[in-house]
Amino acid sequence: MSSIFDTIHHRLNQAVEHLDIPEDIFNSLNYPEKTLAVNLIIRRDDRSFANFKAWRCQYDSSRGPTKGGIRFHRSVCMDEVMHLAFLMTIKCAVTGLPFGGAKGGVSVNVKELSEHELERLARAYIKAFASMIGPDQDIPAPDMYTGGAVLAWMADEFDRIHGKKYRAALTGKPLSMNGSQGRTEATGLGGYYVLKKMIESGLCEDKTLKIGFQGFGNVASFCARYLAEDGHHIVAVSDSSACLYNSDGLDVEDLIRFKDERKRFSDYEKDKVDILDPDDVLTADCDILAPAALADQIHGDNADQIKASVILELANTPVTEEAETILQDKGVVVIPDVLANSGGVIVSYFEWVQNRAGDYWEKEHVFERLRQKIEKATADVVNCKEEYKVESLRTAAYILALKQIAEVIMAKNVDN
Repeated sequence: MSSIFDTIHHRLNQAVEHLDIPEDIFNSLNYPEKTLAVNLIIRRDDRSFANFKAWRCQYDSSRGPTKGGIRFHRSVCMDEVMHLAFLMTIKCAVTGLPFGGAKGGVSVNVKELSEHELERLARAYIKAFASMIGPDQDIPAPDMYTGGAVLAWMADEFDRIHGKKYRAALTGKPLSMNGSQGRTEATGLGGYYVLKKMIESGLCEDKTLKIGFQGFGNVASFCARYLAEDGHHIVAVSDSSACLYNSDGLDVEDLIRFKDERKRFSDYEKDKVDILDPDDVLTADCDILAPAALADQIHGDNADQIKASVILELANTPVTEEAETILQDKGVVVIPDVLANSGGVIVSYFEWVQNRAGDYWEKEHVFERLRQKIEKATADVVNCKEEYKVESLRTAAYILALKQIAEVIMAKNVDN
């Protein structure tokens, strides 16, 4: 068993020891229901051929059709896809969505593809996995390097294959193709709502906070914008080139404009802004640290240097198991990814609902529904932590999710 599934087993085991559920249910979640691996072949612009490894994993469908994004990145591998599908399974259960978890990916450096080559790859992916996909079976969505344009090609290809329009087969589509208002802001806004609710619950101190963001893409920039509007100080942000730091707070709107121009933070020049090494954002002097970049960024070698009292996991698995133990011993609260970054899948669910009903909502209504749903999930996790007297919010989230999944499995089997 790979280290990824060791991690899955460990986190499930931490939750299941607090629950009275059949061992077979626990064991069934240690490995996915179905994973398909394929080789995609496309024609390059110069008429040569290129091939790319691709995967789609449907981890668990107990609670409904599976849901999960498709990422295009050179680091994608089968273990990563299966692990992310597992996280989506937990995330959908924690937030009360009627979905199981799935994930897909292609091992590719999209920067080496032309726009036409990217379109061919997107369509090739759907051709390869079309039999697994559908509004009542498995609903893909955007992920790393697959935005609205890629989803538009994919949705169009799915319709071509089936000879009819399936508005609810994929989510994250452009508005012109029946996408949802608010999808762009969803994950960052969701993280903002979760943090606000945690402050209200007393797990975080209610004061003007100093906040740092590792990564400053779509998710971090929206979360930072909403927090700054509330009067909090964004004191540190980073990209792959540099960390920007100002103890009095950075100008978030200026940073967003700067990144919209595809510039690197190493070239950012403002008075009173220090340009530091990118990794310095993790150890910056702040109250809240929000990793919003890659996995495993806070690990055993740097966890003891973290100054923040709260970690808001906007990325997937940015804190390793070893690091979490160190942080817990230091009294650092980790708000887990399966809650903190769930805004994206919640609004994807809203898109699916709107597509099926043919009734489309205004952005304000989407935001309000998102706030209600993610605040309830946050309160449920906090209450679960108190009910089961566990130290970790992650363990509480997994207990909550495992209860939801186990109840469905047992309800479907009359012998239990």
